[in-house]
Amino acid sequence: MRRVDTNGDGKVSADEFRSSTPLFDLADRNGDGKLSPDEIVFIRDLFARHHG
Repeated sequence: MRRVDTNGDGKVSADEFRSSTPLFDLADRNGDGKLSPDEIVFIRDLFARHHG
């Protein structure tokens, strides 16, 4: 998360995430335009299960 959180505010904005991956809308489950730590864990676990 720290690598994507380029401004160091503890949250990953849409622009920060989009610059690193095109799947922001999938990861931003509550649609607030930022990724919370829980949303990041969810998408990381989703990819881990898919890529086994």
